[in-house]
Amino acid sequence: IDPTGFGVYDAVNFTLRIPVPEEGWMNWYEEDRLPGMKVLRYYNFCERGYQPIDNRTRSFINSRMVHGLSSAPASPAADTLLTFFKRKLLDGERPEEEAAEKAYSWVCSVRAEMEKGGVDKDIVGKTVNSIRDILMEKGNALPGLDTFLEKLVQG
Repeated sequence: IDPTGFGVYDAVNFTLRIPVPEEGWMNWYEEDRLPGMKVLRYYNFCERGYQPIDNRTRSFINSRMVHGLSSAPASPAADTLLTFFKRKLLDGERPEEEAAEKAYSWVCSVRAEMEKGGVDKDIVGKTVNSIRDILMEKGNALPGLDTFLEKLVQG
């Protein structure tokens, strides 16, 4: 199902598009079964080479990431972030070093995408620190977490 009619075009061209008109973006964001998962998946696609269709899309997603993690680790998005890391990055299905590198690469893509969007470097740093804090507080059983955190500190 392709409600926009752009699905194949966007996939072939490595383009990211929010699948509703701009006036509906906030509703689209809020209708997420796991709060913030759509935003995390956006960055996951960026890590694989996809780019937003325009800067308004990038700015909206970045603003939702900052907002979602602003009260971390107590925010609902914190639990979603932990779920994302468990399922996609530090899932125990690959060697710890490889998993840690994948997680680190994902965080680097978040940082790069936010910087491309003109997000203030202090806010980018706070967002990355929120990711770190959530994982340190809630992710103690994730395979590769210690190696990932070491890479994050060094990077």
